[in-house]
Amino acid sequence: MKEEMARTEFSASSPDQEVVVVVSGDFQVKSIKIASSIAGNENLGNIVTSTTNAALMAAKSAMQSKMQELTGGMNIPGLF
Repeated sequence: MKEEMARTEFSASSPDQEVVVVVSGDFQVKSIKIASSIAGNENLGNIVTSTTNAALMAAKSAMQSKMQELTGGMNIPGLF
């Protein structure tokens, strides 16, 4: 399962689609794309951070769902 999740990619975009972040299921940032139109935006750091966090949350949610499937819904503390 770990290998499958590591190969799976999750993405998130800023509301205006000017920042796109792709992460893997093992929580590694694969790519960050920033539109040239916002390169000088003083809030760029905040936009990238929030978009990255959204992509990581999507990966975490998918991992939790997969674990729920594998454990039959049983909550095992410390497993994830």
